[in-house]
Amino acid sequence: MDKRFSFKKAFMIALSLHVVVLAALVVTGRFSPAPSLPAVAQSQKVDIVKGVTIDQTKVEAEVAKIKHLQAKKRADEKAYLRKLNEQAAAAKRKQTLAQQKVKQLKDKQAKLAKESQAKQATEKARLDKLKQQQMKEQQQLAKLEKEKQQAIAARKKRLEDDLRRETEAMMQQQLAQEGEQLNAVRQKQLQSQIAKYTTMINQQISQNWIVPDNSKDLSCLFLIKLAPGGMVEDVTLLKSSGDPVLDRSAQAAVYKASPLPVPNDPALFKTFREIRLNVHPA
Repeated sequence: MDKRFSFKKAFMIALSLHVVVLAALVVTGRFSPAPSLPAVAQSQKVDIVKGVTIDQTKVEAEVAKIKHLQAKKRADEKAYLRKLNEQAAAAKRKQTLAQQKVKQLKDKQAKLAKESQAKQATEKARLDKLKQQQMKEQQQLAKLEKEKQQAIAARKKRLEDDLRRETEAMMQQQLAQEGEQLNAVRQKQLQSQIAKYTTMINQQISQNWIVPDNSKDLSCLFLIKLAPGGMVEDVTLLKSSGDPVLDRSAQAAVYKASPLPVPNDPALFKTFREIRLNVHPA
């Protein structure tokens, strides 16, 4: 009985240590630094960091879910161990009964020895047979104990594998969410920069545009090719305003406004390498 209790105690201690280690890994993963961002401007870095803050409450909820599953599996393990222990106890009771029977037979043998040597030999043979049966039962008990230990080891390994997979899945989901948030922030910042420089370009063109009379409600669409630094390389009319004089004056204003204001960041400038710009008198 003491040996079985020590085994249970040792198993529960090992399982508890394992759970603590896994929980520590989850907590460590929760504070992993986010991927570095390209340096566009100092204000953009601050916005991006704010946009990808890890949802700690969600991570803790997932960890609690994992612990709940772990507790259920431990309960199943205990039930299985209890069943094995009951089987072992039944085998031991059977062994005890056999031992008692052997003792009774020995007593009877001592009594019969006085009566007949022939009967003594017969009883001795029966005793030997019972001993063999007892040895066989002991072997079966040892086999049962070995199977129990193997079952415990297999269940422990499955528990470890399940916890590892669930933890990895949770972290992958968290990283995917952070990536989506980061992309959304980048797209928002990109659109903001495009709008900013488009407005500046229109303003600079307007300052250099001598607008013909009676052309206030017209507009024309150009494809403008720019070199680094904003130098205008080519201006192609894509959609006429209907007034050739206005179209030519607008095209001349674009060339005259060169260099146009463009972002210094090479990655962002790619957006302005070729731009479609709808110009109209202010």
